Amino acid sequence: MDLPLLEKLVPPILMNCDNQSMLAQVMNIKDNFKSNKHIMRRLKIVRKMRNSGVIAVSYVKSKNNLADPFTKGLSQNAISKMSKDMGMRPI
Repeated sequence: MDLPLLEKLVPPILMNCDNQSMLAQVMNIKDNFKSNKHIMRRLKIVRKMRNSGVIAVSYVKSKNNLADPFTKGLSQNAISKMSKDMGMRPI
């Protein structure tokens, strides 16, 4: 009783996503759609982590998503802009 209870000292990990349907599924409490079991399992884990305060999920537009150069082919201008935004040397 002498020890005070401390709040979480670690802020939640911010996860930016450009998929609005995935964000709607994470924010929705009900599972009212049919999907594969492995997708439902991952979705439940993400919901649990979000509800417990481990992660925070937010929407980012595709043109501002810094992970895009690592996941798909982009034009030279887009790659140059993204590398500058990441603090890398331009090509």
